This record gives sequence, structure tokens and C-alpha cells, in this order.
Amino acid sequence: MMVMGDIVTGCDVIVIGGGPGGYSAAIRASQLGKDVILVDRYDLGGACLYRGCIPSKTLIHAANLIFDIRNPGNIGIKGSVEFDYGKIQQWRFEVVKRLKGGIEHLCKKYGVHVIKGVAILESSDKARITAQDGMTSTYEFGNAIIATGSHPQEFPGLPFDGKLVINSNEALGLMKVPDDLVIIGAGYIGVELGTMFAKLGTRVRIVQRSSRILTRFDPEVVEVVNQKMKKMGIEIYYNSRPEAVRPENDKAIVTINDDKGNVSELAADKVLVALE
Repeated sequence: MMVMGDIVTGCDVIVIGGGPGGYSAAIRASQLGKDVILVDRYDLGGACLYRGCIPSKTLIHAANLIFDIRNPGNIGIKGSVEFDYGKIQQWRFEVVKRLKGGIEHLCKKYGVHVIKGVAILESSDKARITAQDGMTSTYEFGNAIIATGSHPQEFPGLPFDGKLVINSNEALGLMKVPDDLVIIGAGYIGVELGTMFAKLGTRVRIVQRSSRILTRFDPEVVEVVNQKMKKMGIEIYYNSRPEAVRPENDKAIVTINDDKGNVSELAADKVLVALE
């Protein structure tokens, strides 16, 4: 419902969501001559920049360097390495900051009007935007693009608490490498982060409900990944599911049950729920 006295502003396209889908669409629409408004409650970049692709690949790059120095193979090179994970994270923050600035520059260059706030569609051609400072405005538009992305999914009985049971966002933000990590789910997120932490020295155990990891990928490719994970010491509990988790002496104790009725308990510093 419009508020009396509202000033209605018009635009050709309103884009809700400032991630890779949203800002790319907004820039392209503006390049095509459209008057574009882009709305996101956070900084531009979305999960990919802050909680997904960029931070994970940055940390994985560092983990690969550390792992390769420690495991040079049979080429006659010996080496040892120490690392400060907090400083690695600071480097990651700087990478994200630079890319954020690049996105903002492109939006400004191509005339995209960016609003930090929340948009609510009131009809097929009208939206109400509440900006970060609490001010609200009404916008009429010709077309709307909804690119609000996704968010981590909880597993029943294992709610996120940000301390022992964490999601992928929180896993990427850890300032200390856990000694023991249990991962629920062996999709690409669980496998990718599990491999990264294993290369940093974490004992990694993955609980997977089916008989194979990476079920959406070709078996031939999966087998190569599987063999590399085994060499890194990653343990996988197939055909299993978590039943409960409880805290005990600053650890998370995860009870898992396999399809044969066997019950096991796994202790870990962190439990990463990585469902897809």
C-alpha cells in the first residue's frame, strides 16, 4: 500500500539482488540504454564474492601452496612450511575488497543506480524500497529481475549455532584451522572445503547419505577426486546420516547411523553442514 505523500520514481528495470546474476544483469541493461535501479541489503558481490567462490578459491590457493611444499613428491626437493592462518584470512579480505571496488566502479561507470536496502514488490509494476537508513521510497518499473541468490540449508536436528555447528559461510570465516572437522554432505561444497582443510592439516571426516560423493558429477571424474581424498586421509562414511549432535568438553559429538543400523559417534571441533 502506498503511503500518502509518497513520491513515486520511475525506472525501466529494477534488479533485486547484487550478486553475480544481479549486478551483471543491471550493468547489461544499462549498457542497452535502460534506466536501472539495483537493490541489495548488503554490499555488491553477493555470496560468490563474500561467502562462496572468491573466498573459497583464495583460501584453497593458499592451502595448495602449503600442501605442495609439504608434499613435493619424488623430485628430490625437501621443504617445510609454517603458516599464519589469520594472516591468510587478512589477505583474503583484501582480495575481496579489491573485487568489491571493481564491481562498484563498473556500476557507477555504466550509470546503474545502486541502493543499499530491501525491496518489496507491491504489484507487477511497483516496488517499495526501504534503504539502510530506514527511509522508504516507491518505484514504478517496466521490468523486474529477481536475483536474490541462495542461503545455507540446515539439517534437521543440527541447527546452526555458529560455534560448533557451522555453515559454509562460517567455515570460510574461521580464523583458526580446526584440528578435527566433521562435514555433513559430500557435494561440491563439502568436498571442496574438506579438501582445503585437509591440506592445512585438519582431520576431516565426511558423512554422506548415498554410496558415492559428488553425485551430480561423472563417475570417472569422481573416482579421481576420491583417490586424491584418500591420499590426504579424508574419511568418508557412506550411506550414513547424522541423527544428533551434542556438546561435550568444547567438542561436538555427532551421532551417525548407517543403512545397516550401525551407530557411530564422531567428535570434532566443528561440524560443517554443507547440504546442496
